[in-house]
Amino acid sequence: MKTYSVILNTFLLIALTINAKSANTFKAKVEKATVYLNGAQLFSSHDVVLAQGVNDIIFEGVSPLLQAPSLQASGKGSFTIMEVKFDAIYPEAAAIVKPSTKKLKALQLVGDSIMEIQLQLDEITDKMAALQTEKNILLGNRLIKGETKRDTLNLFKDAMDYLRTRLNNLNAETYKLRREQNSRSQLMTDLLERQSNLNAIINQVENNGATTPQATYRIIVSVLADQATAGSISVNYFVAQAGWTPEYDLRADNNTNKLQLTHKARITQNTGIDWNNALLTLATGTPMQSTIKPDLAPAYLSFYNAYQKEQKKRTLEKNAPQTLSFDESSCSTGNVKNLDIDDAKDATFSFDWTSVSDNILNTEYDVRLRYTIPADGKQHLVAIQTKDLKTNYNLSSVPKMDASAYLLAKITGWEDLNLIPGNSRIYFDGSYIGESYIDPNTTNDTLVLSMGRDKGIVINRKKLKDKTKEKVLLEEKTITVTYEIMIKNTKSVAAELHIDDQIPLSSNPGIVVKLADSSKAKYNEETGKLEWDINLKPKESRKISFTYEVKIPKDKIIAGL
Repeated sequence: MKTYSVILNTFLLIALTINAKSANTFKAKVEKATVYLNGAQLFSSHDVVLAQGVNDIIFEGVSPLLQAPSLQASGKGSFTIMEVKFDAIYPEAAAIVKPSTKKLKALQLVGDSIMEIQLQLDEITDKMAALQTEKNILLGNRLIKGETKRDTLNLFKDAMDYLRTRLNNLNAETYKLRREQNSRSQLMTDLLERQSNLNAIINQVENNGATTPQATYRIIVSVLADQATAGSISVNYFVAQAGWTPEYDLRADNNTNKLQLTHKARITQNTGIDWNNALLTLATGTPMQSTIKPDLAPAYLSFYNAYQKEQKKRTLEKNAPQTLSFDESSCSTGNVKNLDIDDAKDATFSFDWTSVSDNILNTEYDVRLRYTIPADGKQHLVAIQTKDLKTNYNLSSVPKMDASAYLLAKITGWEDLNLIPGNSRIYFDGSYIGESYIDPNTTNDTLVLSMGRDKGIVINRKKLKDKTKEKVLLEEKTITVTYEIMIKNTKSVAAELHIDDQIPLSSNPGIVVKLADSSKAKYNEETGKLEWDINLKPKESRKISFTYEVKIPKDKIIAGL
């Protein structure tokens, strides 16, 4: 019995060894992709059977844009990874089939004919130029033009007769040459078409309809096994031709103080291989950057040269020159049951399958659904996460710049959201409002998002001409300026509105600016900024105004009032 067991184990070892030698080349399928803002790390793996000794495990079909320094390999099993490298196999070109001698002879004859016809056309062109030159000389002759002092009537008549006869001959010869030129040109066109057809036939025969052979790019992992064994090999590498950009959907509800923020990613990749049914991880870092800390060099001051700056500016001016792609087959549903729609549970969203993790260098979003991202360079949308945020809403307006009231959402505690700057689409009460931009790289504790214009608030700002006047006293002139802001709440609900305006500041000691009246505004003397917080009842209208005085020498003219 013991002998039988040894023999059986020997045969199993031999079979295992044979399998290991014949099954060491695999198709490299992208199972997972970690996509950075610029670039991506691609992961592939496969189960292997190894023979005793050195084995080469080959992953074929990897990206031709693989960056070799980033190539890594790992494995599970009783073996040692010795080397991992990237190379390409270039297949031999298909054998060239020579075209028949008859076709080559015909092509040569057509080429000779084209050359001959071209020479004939050049000759016709030269003849026509000579005739035109003679015609110009005749018409420019002083005798013909009657400019000589020795002209007699008989001499002039003879000259005109000669001119008439010669011009008729010249015109007849020119028309004859033009007809011959048209005939030769048509013949040239036919010969060129014939030459093109012959070349196409000959090229088709030479290529035999075969496409240009493509290189096969592969990763070779060399491993050492002390004995025949089984295990798995994993490889990963970095490619630069991929990335993602953030995008946000903001959905606000007028009846609540909550704002729903949906974080999305637009992924693009042009790596030369498709990511079929792959798991995605979206990372906010940017790999392959320099890891060396920069050093400061001495900084030197110099005098400002306005001329040099202007010359540099002139030189520069002179020289100045997406759809969600989800692989439905990737999410197995098992046995499908016919459910009553009323009894069915709510559908989930892709962001329900995403988890967020932070490490020292970046934030990663692990998407547990599988996606197919083809290598087409187009944008493919992936939802990352959604959050309900407690938000305070208020209306704000800067009538001097824009006579509109903007709905602002003020969010606190936003630092925990791990957001990065990106465009956002805004929806309010289920309606699309417009687009905005989220910039979390702010030092404020409150993240302020613009939700768009509130058309229910009407604002009008104007300068009051009857209250804008000048007064001269001795050598000084005082200019008084008054602005009025009219606000109307056309909605059926109350509104709180914050208004910003300003008075000008003086940078010249000869100009003195003073705020005369502000309608109880909060005034900042350093910036000249005026601020009002107004509560408007439904359908209520309100006026606010502000007046400032500017004192200047009476012989001066002021700008910017």
